[in-house]
Amino acid sequence: RLADIATMDFHRAVPAIEEGQRAAERMLPVIRELCCR
Repeated sequence: RLADIATMDFHRAVPAIEEGQRAAERMLPVIRELCCR
């Protein structure tokens, strides 16, 4: 979850990016379904 990361938390960039990647990967089936209709 990224709710506890603020805009200026540059020192936490790597964990934020990694979590964003995991979230995108979890949603890929839904994204593909919506884009490929």
